[in-house]
Amino acid sequence: MKRAILTTTLGLILFLAAGPHPKAQELSLLGGATRDGKIHDNSYAWAIEYLQGVSEHTAFSVAWMNEGHFPYHHRDGNAFQYWGRLTVFHRRLALAAGGGIYRYFDTTEAAHGGSYSDVHGWGAIESLSATWYTRSRWLLQARMNWIQAAHSFDAWSAVLGIGYQLSAPSAPGPRPRPPHQAEWTTRNEVTLFAGQTIVNSFHSQSSIASSFEYRRGIGRYWDASIAWLNEGDSRVVRRNGLIAEIQAVRAFLGNHLVLGAGGGAYVAIDKRRPPSSTELVPGGTLAGIVTLRMAYRINDRWEIPAHWNRIVTGYSRDTDVFLVGLGCRF
Repeated sequence: MKRAILTTTLGLILFLAAGPHPKAQELSLLGGATRDGKIHDNSYAWAIEYLQGVSEHTAFSVAWMNEGHFPYHHRDGNAFQYWGRLTVFHRRLALAAGGGIYRYFDTTEAAHGGSYSDVHGWGAIESLSATWYTRSRWLLQARMNWIQAAHSFDAWSAVLGIGYQLSAPSAPGPRPRPPHQAEWTTRNEVTLFAGQTIVNSFHSQSSIASSFEYRRGIGRYWDASIAWLNEGDSRVVRRNGLIAEIQAVRAFLGNHLVLGAGGGAYVAIDKRRPPSSTELVPGGTLAGIVTLRMAYRINDRWEIPAHWNRIVTGYSRDTDVFLVGLGCRF
């Protein structure tokens, strides 16, 4: 399980690989179609991506991609890519080619009995994109992706999307450098959350989830958090426990919007877990967690955060936990 925890935090490391002072920052939502290269079936595709410039002609991105639902394969994952790009038409059009690694989570047929298995693995991703920058901070993008996964299926996707430059550009096209963030993103925060747990199975069983979190800034772009999570009872998973995470964070839009991504460890008790002779505590499990965070700051005291957590297990009980809360800053 140590390997699972390590892989959940790798995205955080790569997210900051371009250095502590990111350059052009863009947030995009893309949607379209994907095709299974093995059985030649089609499904939907969508992605959320954060991109930051490394230089005038290079960039780095981290994305969450959903490749749709194929027979016996429901796959999604994190893509980490390095891009080379060229701007034309007075910097309004950016043409780019990117490549990188893909950490996937695939719900597929069970290998040894059971109704399904949650398979985790690594793949490669290559992309071509064309991005049109409007006169405002909005942008339009068309992209093609090709994913190769040694222990899953290969696939390609074609997506269109809309994006927003989180720092206002001084000229058309990608902004070379954002305003300097003088203060730490976070001081101290406590938050009470409620939401929903969805099991990564072919039937997507759900339950009510709740959480209480304490968060503290440990650097200008770093947060550490500790939380208690109750995933509810979906009849497949009945799990609760303690979470510790490190996240990369940054404030935008006059300090009203905070975006973050990170991961860590989840020590929990699952009342639905089948007994195992290796468990020190009945139902005990050590899992990984990956979190995407967005928070809207109402004022200097209160905020409304939203979390998308992916719980990564070693016994085919992965879940998505969607939480919205009310936080107090101090």
